[in-house]
Amino acid sequence: MHHLVRQLWEIAPDTGRGRPWALPFADRVLLIVLAYRTNLTMQQLGTLFGVSHAAAHRVVARLA
Repeated sequence: MHHLVRQLWEIAPDTGRGRPWALPFADRVLLIVLAYRTNLTMQQLGTLFGVSHAAAHRVVARLA
């Protein structure tokens, strides 16, 4: 998992501009992996990670 997080960080790092993400980068990667692997809805993913469904969707849209 650490290898995947490191590779994705090199491709799409946080730029430090705008409002900070609600989840750390490693949690965002885990959210994407779960979204692809389990076919959960954004509402379910948001509940699992303690964020709104809109925030879960933004994570998937940005990093996927």
